[in-house]
Amino acid sequence: MKYLKSSVIAATLIIAGFPAVYAVAANPASTQLKVSGTIVGSTCTTTFPTSVKIPDINQSTFIAASVNSQLGSDIDVGNVVFTGCDGHGVTLTAKGESTLAGESSKGAFKYSNASAGTENPMFYTLGYSGGTTTGDFDLTGATSASFTAQGTSFPVKQTMKVMKNANITDLSKYTGDFTTTVLYTANYK
Repeated sequence: MKYLKSSVIAATLIIAGFPAVYAVAANPASTQLKVSGTIVGSTCTTTFPTSVKIPDINQSTFIAASVNSQLGSDIDVGNVVFTGCDGHGVTLTAKGESTLAGESSKGAFKYSNASAGTENPMFYTLGYSGGTTTGDFDLTGATSASFTAQGTSFPVKQTMKVMKNANITDLSKYTGDFTTTVLYTANYK
C-alpha cells in the first residue's frame, strides 16, 4: 500500500505539472513597446541679399537707348542661399512695390524728385538662376519659382536689369534718386 500511495502521489505530481507547462505554451508572455518621437522645426534656413546699388544712369545714355532696351549691364544682386535643404523642394517669391500695368515681371521705380511726373521712364526685371531653373520673377508675388535644393548650401543667383520704358519728353523732371523694395518669401516643401 505504501508503494501504491507513493505511486499515486508521484503520478499526481507529474500530472499536475503538465497543465502548468501546457499553460505556459498556450499563454505566451507579452509586453508593450512604447514609441515616442518629436517633430522639430525645419533645419532648412535661407539667407537673402538685403541691398543693391544700381550704377548711375546719365541722361544721354537714357535718351540714346531705345524703348525696352537695357540701360547698362546686368546687376548682380547676390544670392538667396538655402542651407540644410538638400533634396527638398523650395519655392521663392519676389514681390516688388509695384509693377507696370499688365506686366507682372516689370517692376516700377519710385522717383525722389518732387517734380517727377506720372510716367515710368524705367523699369526693372529680377532674374533668378538656381540649379537648372532660370527665369524672371513675377513681381506681383502671385507666382513662385520652384527649385530642388542640391547640396548643403544651394545658391539661387539674383540678377537685375534696368530697362528703358518710354521716351520721356522732359527727362529732367526725373533727375535724382530712384528706389524700390522687393519682398522675398521662401517656403519649404
